[in-house]
Amino acid sequence: MADIYFILDSMLCRKLKKAEEGYKEASNELMEYSEYIGPKKQKEYEELHRKAQEERGKALDIYMLSSQKG
Repeated sequence: MADIYFILDSMLCRKLKKAEEGYKEASNELMEYSEYIGPKKQKEYEELHRKAQEERGKALDIYMLSSQKG
């Protein structure tokens, strides 16, 4: 039974480490993107994000990626 706990513990530790690495990477990317778009666009997006969280429905469309066929 102790072996199961050891296996689960080591699996959770690996997953936690991967999650922490992913969080750091995403945070860095977000900071770079925020600098790239500038404060005006960032404020616009934050307002759209707030609205989407409050209203749901169609307001959530801001999270849909759009691409043009070329």
